[in-house]
Amino acid sequence: QKEQVEWIEKESTLQSRIKKLEEEKLQLESSSKARDQSSAEIDNARLKEASAVMISNVIKRRDNAMKEQVFRNWASQAQKSKHLNIVKGMAKELNSTREK
Repeated sequence: QKEQVEWIEKESTLQSRIKKLEEEKLQLESSSKARDQSSAEIDNARLKEASAVMISNVIKRRDNAMKEQVFRNWASQAQKSKHLNIVKGMAKELNSTREK
């Protein structure tokens, strides 16, 4: 009977140790999941940052292209105005030479 009591005590000690180890395992798994989730959140944040930079670059390029187009249009209009003044001057000279 003494041996039986000892075996029961040993078994209960081992059962409690098994429960503790299982709890530790669950804690480690949950902390591992938390780390994985944290890592995924960091990756997601990096992707969002990269996306924002790419969108910003596209907008800047588009803005620069629009500015270039506006400048070309302005330069073209300025040249047209200059040429128009030259043509008007030439027309006046032609009229004045015809009158003479």
